[in-house]
Amino acid sequence: MRLLLDAIDAAGNIRWTRALPDVFGKGDSRAMRVGVDRQGNVLAVWSSERRYGTNAWAGQWFDPAGTPGAVFHAATGSLDKFHERVDGGLFLAGFSAPNQPAWLGQFDAQATSMSPPPDWLASRPNTALHMVHGGKGYAVLPKPASSAACEQQVEVVSPSGRTCGSSTFNMGGGACSTSSIIVGYDGTVVQQGPRERETCTAAGHQCTCSYRYWPGFFR
Repeated sequence: MRLLLDAIDAAGNIRWTRALPDVFGKGDSRAMRVGVDRQGNVLAVWSSERRYGTNAWAGQWFDPAGTPGAVFHAATGSLDKFHERVDGGLFLAGFSAPNQPAWLGQFDAQATSMSPPPDWLASRPNTALHMVHGGKGYAVLPKPASSAACEQQVEVVSPSGRTCGSSTFNMGGGACSTSSIIVGYDGTVVQQGPRERETCTAAGHQCTCSYRYWPGFFR
């Protein structure tokens, strides 16, 4: 079995399809992570014990036209997801130990080795990133957590790691366990309401799902 990558344009059309070079058999892990940087370069990494050993991941870049690069040893350990860098390339988030989120490193565009994450990012382990202000900085987004005030704070950081400010999004009503908060490419903030404040039926399997949003907040 081969794993395929489809590159899809804004209209939903497939621009190109590429197969990863490894063939996966019965019982093989088919774990894969994919990131796309601001320049349109695609980095696919997949579990590849046969190539590089236990817990190892192989990697391969594809340029915007779909031209594949060489396969390389991308990382070892527990990977989560990629996040775009403002200047091209990708940050990689994962886990340094079970249940211990960490920023594992970063890849320059088309680089075949991972370098350490910048200090400012490594010091914010349980977070996600999204670009803001037209790609001039980052929104540092908190992961779901218990909050005494039922609020989430989004920090804005420059590419060099300087804190430019922060905004707090408060849902009120006392303590809660927060859900996701994200920022769109136009700067819109979307905050999901706490699950415990939703109404559920069918033994808790069918629940309402509430969101609040602020159009263009970080434009």
